[in-house]
Amino acid sequence: MKLIVNTQLLRRAAARVILFITENTTDRGVDKNGKPFKPYSVKPFFMPSGAYINATTKSQRAKLEASNSVHFKSSKGGKRYVIIEGGYANFKAARFPQHGGKVNLHYSGTMMGSLAVIGEDANSITIGFTTKEAAERAYYHIVSGAGKSKVKRDFLGITKDQLEEVTQLLKSGISLDPREVIKNITTG
Repeated sequence: MKLIVNTQLLRRAAARVILFITENTTDRGVDKNGKPFKPYSVKPFFMPSGAYINATTKSQRAKLEASNSVHFKSSKGGKRYVIIEGGYANFKAARFPQHGGKVNLHYSGTMMGSLAVIGEDANSITIGFTTKEAAERAYYHIVSGAGKSKVKRDFLGITKDQLEEVTQLLKSGISLDPREVIKNITTG
C-alpha cells in the first residue's frame, strides 16, 4: 500500500522538531529526555590569556578578577595563560549572567543556529547541522564528551510528549493513494 505524505506538513513537523530541540537546550537546559544537563565543571581550568581576553568583555573580566577568580601565569616557554577558579561554571556565569548559571550549551549560538533541514525527499526530512564546525561541536557534546572530563549532554532529540505532538501533526497529513485502494478492491 502506498501512502501519500503532505510535504508541507512534513516541513512544518521538521520545523517543530528543530524548535523543540532549541527550546529544550537553550531555554530549558534539558536533554532529549527532558532531564537537566549535568552542571558545568567548577574545577579550576586554564586557557591562553589571549583567548580569555577575546572571549570576554572588559566588564566581564573585571567581575571575574574582582572575585579573585582569575590568576595570570606564564609557562616556562613564556606563553601567558589564565587560571579560572570556579571552573567553566564561573567563567560562563560571568560571560552570560543572563543565563543564571543554567547549562544550555550556548556559547556563540552557532551550533544551535545551524540546526536545520539538511535533506528532503518525498517521504522524509533530515535534520542536521549546516556547518562542519557545528556538527563537530554537537559530536563532542553527544558522542565523545566535551571538556577535560568528557561530559556528554545528548540534546539532539525530543521528549516523548513532544514526539506525540509531532506524531499527531503528521497523522493529519498522511493518506492512502486512492489508486492503491481501488487496485486492492478490484484485485482483492
